Amino acid sequence: MNIRGNLFRTPKHKKFQYTPRYYDEQKEELKERVRRAEKRAEDTEDARKERIKTGMRRSVNTSGMDLGKVRRKAVFKANMMVLIFALLITLGLALIFLYI
Repeated sequence: MNIRGNLFRTPKHKKFQYTPRYYDEQKEELKERVRRAEKRAEDTEDARKERIKTGMRRSVNTSGMDLGKVRRKAVFKANMMVLIFALLITLGLALIFLYI
């Protein structure tokens, strides 16, 4: 074995050849919807969170707004707030140093 060859050679990734026997997408989607409906019917903290989450999702989607667009606007607004606070703090520190 060559030490120099093993030192710079990266190991190969493992490959798995698993293929499922049968997958029915509609059946899985139906099971998921039934599970969510049963979860919403319960009166637990998780069920309340699920109801709130689906209600918020539904209100945004029915208004015609894109979820990505809403998120981008919120991120932009948050970034602008951080920028304004940073500028105010910098300005305040500059005024204090000028006064001293």
